[in-house]
Parts: sequence; C-alpha cells; structure tokens
Amino acid sequence: MQFPDILILSGIICGFVTSIILIITAKNVNNRLIGLSFFTLWWQALFYLLTATFLIYKVPYLYRVGAPFYYLIPALNYLYVRNILHKQKTLSGYDYWHFLPFMLSVVDLMPYYLSDTSVKLAFVDAVMKDVNNCYLMKTGFLPSYLHFLIRPVQGIIYSVFQILLIYKAIKAGGIRIIWPGYTWLILLTLFFMILHSGMLVSAVTIYYNQGIGKPFFELLALPKIYISVTFLCVCLCLFFFPKILYNLAPVETSEPGDAKVISDATLSSDLPNRAKLKVPLSDDKVDEYIERIETLMEESQCFTRDLTLNGMADLLDINHRYLSYILNNHYESSFPDFINGYRIRYILKRINAGDFKTLKLEAIANDAGFTSRTTFHNAFKKHIGSNPSQYIRKHVPAN
Repeated sequence: MQFPDILILSGIICGFVTSIILIITAKNVNNRLIGLSFFTLWWQALFYLLTATFLIYKVPYLYRVGAPFYYLIPALNYLYVRNILHKQKTLSGYDYWHFLPFMLSVVDLMPYYLSDTSVKLAFVDAVMKDVNNCYLMKTGFLPSYLHFLIRPVQGIIYSVFQILLIYKAIKAGGIRIIWPGYTWLILLTLFFMILHSGMLVSAVTIYYNQGIGKPFFELLALPKIYISVTFLCVCLCLFFFPKILYNLAPVETSEPGDAKVISDATLSSDLPNRAKLKVPLSDDKVDEYIERIETLMEESQCFTRDLTLNGMADLLDINHRYLSYILNNHYESSFPDFINGYRIRYILKRINAGDFKTLKLEAIANDAGFTSRTTFHNAFKKHIGSNPSQYIRKHVPAN
C-alpha cells in the first residue's frame, strides 16, 4: 500500500466513525444531511482504495455500487449550507428535486447491477488492465464516460452556488465572520470544490488518454495525491473541531440597517465551563420550547426589565430546569449572556436608528434592561468586539 493510499485509509476510518455518530445522534435534518454527505464520500473513498490496491478483484460485485451516490454529495452539501444560513431545519417538497440525478443514475446502471458476478468480474479485470475500458465499456443505457465527466462538473456547480450563498450572507448588513459558523461553511465548501476539481482532472486525464492502454492508476499519480490530502485534511478538521458538526446552530442574518449581527455562535463564545443539565426532552418538545422562547423574546421584549431564570420560566410556563437545559444545549449560552445578547440587539437597532443623537447611550442601555454602565459596556464589548463609541464611529454614518 502506497503513501497516498495510507492517507485515504486514514480518512476513511475517521470519516466513517464521524459520519455514523453524526447520523445516529442527529437532532435535526441538517446534521443528517451533512452526516449522509460524508458517509457517501467515505464510501466513494473506500471504493477508490479497493481499486487502487486491486482488492476489488475479491469483491467485484461492489464495483459501481456507490456510483450513483456521488450525485447525492453536492445536493446534500448545498441543502445543508442553505439551511444553516437561512435558519431552516426541514426540507421542502421542492428540495427533493435535487436528488433526481441520483435516481436517474440508479436507473441507468440497473442493467449492470442485475448482471451475473462473472460478468462484473470480467468488467473489473478489463478496466484494471486497460483504462480505456473504464470509459468505453457500457454498464448502463448511457455511455460510461458521461458519468465520469458529469459528476465532478455537477459538484463544482453546486460548490459555486454555495459560495454565492455564503457571500450574500456575509455581505448582508456587513456582518463579520464568526467561528464556527461562517468559517466552517467556507471550509466545507472549499474542501468539496477542491475534491470535485481533482475528480474532474482525473476524468479529463483518462478521457484524453484513451487508446494508450495503460493500467488504471498509472495516469492518476498527481490527482491521487491531490485527492488523498484533501480527504485527510477534512477528517482532521472534523476531529479537532467536532463542535462545528454537533452544535452548529443556524446563522442569523442581519436586518436592514444593522451593521452587525449577534448569532447563536456569538452568544456561546464565552460559555462557562460547567456540566450541562441532563434533562430528557424529545426533539419535538425541544423545538416547541425554542419557539416559545424566541416568540417571548421578540414579542414581549421581557429582557428590557429585571429578569431571572425562574421568572422567564414562569412567563414561558415551563420548568426552569428545562429552560436551563435549552439555553445550555441549544443556544450554548448562560442565562445572563442569553438575555444580554437580546439587550445588545435592541441597543444596536436604537443606535442604527439614530437614537443616540438625542439620547445618551446609558439611557438607551437602561431602556434595554442594563442597570449598570459597567455591565453594559462589558456586555457590548463581549458580543460586538468593541465599545459603543468605537462601534458608532466605525458603522454609523455621521449625518
């Protein structure tokens, strides 16, 4: 086994463990989307390794089994990125049209899937000995080379759309990039852009070298290293930053006139190191409580007065332990930071509306619920990254 194969094997082992855990423990459709995407990717990598090491001869019936699933990877990633940016937790009926290429590929390859093992073994042997056969021998209704060319092109197109989604989200209101939210989505998109580009290079290399009769991997030394390194990088990213997968909340976009936004990721930036409450709640109940919390905060603006955890629980008509569980596990925030986050949002709206020109900032802060100037300034700097005066000079027009 060569060094690039070892890199791919390392990625496969880490990737399968990560994706399976993610799918099993998923609390919403977004985690399942990214989990299925990576599981499919690792399956493709496993097949690649079997072919590179000629172990495919021992399991010829696996050849092309996962081929249609390659069409799923770009769609799953795009829907994941879109849902995170748009704060969506479900898929609509129209979203399932993204899976049409996968279904068409299954139908196209059905004649090969239904053939005898001896036929599959003969096909594998022919491909391994002469790369031409990978493109020239038909395994379905369509010419085989079309799949090898269309799949990476589809992946690159989806990656471009993901980049546009992220760009629009970042540009809206001049929001700043926040780890692990936008940074993770950017890394994910760039990884798959690199991967699909490498696959396209491999496909084009084989296509333009038809007729030379070379063994399967003799033409692919550079793309092989290129792809294997990207596999290892994404696995290291997942294992060193597991929070980006298990606890990545939807990123909020700013409203017109807001120069900055406070996202769920921002609220959790300094979460105290303490054990989270273990309260058994179903996913449906969690979603119901989250909806109650956000409705209360937006409609009643209860954060503008002195509020305790128990007092907020009474307003929501839920047990205070459940409320604490939701704040710690969904919003990843302590109760004071959660309330102060809404107070800072309120203050930002007042500042961007120009209220600071007729009122002192302390008066606006008092209206938002802050009773101490020091507490206000500390909370503002914690959530925004600068003090109120610096924010006004940088983001609010002078006239």
